[in-house]
Parts: sequence; C-alpha cells; structure tokens
Amino acid sequence: MTSQTYYWIKAEHGGKTILILPKGESASTEDGAYQWGFQKLPHNFEVVGLPTRDISRASRLLKGRRLDETGNIDSALEKYGHKIGDEPKQE
Repeated sequence: MTSQTYYWIKAEHGGKTILILPKGESASTEDGAYQWGFQKLPHNFEVVGLPTRDISRASRLLKGRRLDETGNIDSALEKYGHKIGDEPKQE
C-alpha cells in the first residue's frame, strides 16, 4: 500500500518558518503547489512533499528531517507556524 504525497509550502515570514498546505488540487502535485506559491507569496519558498495532510504530523516530520540534516536538537525543536490555504493556524 502506498501513501499519497501532499505538497506543502515552507516559507519564511516575520523571522519564522511557516507551513502552508495549498487548497484543493494544488496540494496534490508539486507543480500545483509551486503555481499556488507563485500566485500567493511575495517571497521565496520551498515545496516539500510529505505523506500527510495533517499539519501537526507535517510539522513533526519536518522537525525530524531538520534534526537529521543539522544534528542540532535545539534547531530541530523550533516551532513552525501553520497555515492551511488562506486561514492562519498556529502550533
């Protein structure tokens, strides 16, 4: 059984990293997420594929990746701000 990949946008805003799950079909393809990001965001962003639509799980997965990449537990535990489509949600 394969899990579906959802394409999240990871961006910096106000000195914090935020996660955004584009609305609708935009989250189901990498190209769709990039298009959504180019239309909605005035600055640089990264598209990240994750096997979840759940914002808390996405945040935990990215923290795990950050720990693997940096080896720094303090950096890995920094909170992500959350946003789904156009509605802000904070962790």
